Formats: sequence, structure tokens, C-alpha cells
Amino acid sequence: MPDWFYVCCKRTEIPSIGKILQWTAKRNCKLKVAENYGFKQDLFSSDWQAVGFIYRENKHPFITEIELDDGSQECLFHQIIGEFLERVKLVNQSDSKTKVIQHLTQTKCIIVSQIPYSTDEQGYSAVNIVMDYFAQYCYGMNYANEVFYLDKIILEV
Repeated sequence: MPDWFYVCCKRTEIPSIGKILQWTAKRNCKLKVAENYGFKQDLFSSDWQAVGFIYRENKHPFITEIELDDGSQECLFHQIIGEFLERVKLVNQSDSKTKVIQHLTQTKCIIVSQIPYSTDEQGYSAVNIVMDYFAQYCYGMNYANEVFYLDKIILEV
């Protein structure tokens, strides 16, 4: 079963895949775009919904998608935010809980990365680098493995 990593972003301006590839390359993470995972646009267009990133030959790519608020309560964006808020409600009151709730209620888009079961340490590192880009560029808060975090753990749920 794959793992899922999320970045809840306050900013809706989406970076181009080309910018992401340049940023990751500067961090010694040279990614390629998988041709058969939905991305067919110009690398420097910000108009994309999903992309597969190849971190190493002969490994399955990790898929990164954008979930936007389409105005309906049934959209995946609202389902994810609703699920996160339900998990946070179960945690005792604290400044960290308040900070997470505030961030979630201000979230404008969610970046979701699906990591295949076969992903190795190098792949997880690549996913973290991509998700850190979104956290910085789009004012995001990361969520993975039942933990919300920015530079450090904010709240475990």
C-alpha cells in the first residue's frame, strides 16, 4: 500500500514543473518527468494537475497532484481538509493545535504525493525535497505519518 504525503498551502499560485525540477536539482536531487502519468504540458507552464516524478531508473515514479477547492463540499480538497480537522479535534487543546487549525482553515490548495510501496530511502528523500519546495513556495504545512510539521513537528494526531 502506498504512503501519502500532503502539503496544505495558503497560496494558490502553482509553480511550474520546470521550476520544481530546477529547485530539486540544486539540492542534488535530479528528477525526471514520467511521460505516462498525466503530465503532457510545457515544463514551464503552471497549468498542471498531476505529474509523475522519476527519482531513479527502474523505480516506480511518485505521483504528485494538486487538489483545489472547486466550490463544492464533495470535492477531494474539502474531504481531505475535513478529515484533517477531525483528526486534530481529537488532540488536547494547545497552541500547536490552534496553529494547525488556523492553517487548515486558510488552506487554498493541497499538494498530494503518492509514494509507491517499493520506494526506497532515495525516493523518500526526493519526495521530501519536492514537498519542502511546496511548503516554502506556497506557504504550506506538511502532513505525513500522522504528523503536521513545518520545519519541526507541530502536532501529532
